[in-house]
Amino acid sequence: MTFDIPETEPNSELEKVYKTVGFIAVNWGMCEIALDSIIVLIFNNFKGHKFLDRRPSNLQQKLKLLRDCFKEFSEFKELQLESDTLFQSYENIGKRRNDIIHSLIDDYSQNDKFIFLKIDVIPKVRHKARSVVLSDLDWSILSKELQDLMKDSTRLLVKVFNKCSKNII
Repeated sequence: MTFDIPETEPNSELEKVYKTVGFIAVNWGMCEIALDSIIVLIFNNFKGHKFLDRRPSNLQQKLKLLRDCFKEFSEFKELQLESDTLFQSYENIGKRRNDIIHSLIDDYSQNDKFIFLKIDVIPKVRHKARSVVLSDLDWSILSKELQDLMKDSTRLLVKVFNKCSKNII
């Protein structure tokens, strides 16, 4: 299958921006589905627990719930350090991901970086515009961090699955 981006010259800087943003979006989605899968396992195995009175919908809610569960449930005590490190990575990488995904392409004509325009909303106060720069170095770091996040998320998911597997149909 060929996938050409409409009105975009192959191998152009604009195509590179699309590929970069697409890579970030797809990899983040795979990472977050691993978190969602861990949450499903917890809900299915610890029904009725006080932490499980609502299902989290955004990343911060998911991370808070998971941190609470990994501290509370004895089944996960040995995974707490690993999970704390992983959840901190989600917060760090998530900020950079949001800055790029929720912005507009401002300048892609420079060979060593892309510049995005991000508008931050400060509720009931103001909107604040700022530039977000993704340099070649930033990209090499972020792409590696996303790949590592996926591997680490999958590894934790497997460990949680193994601990919960006795209750899975």
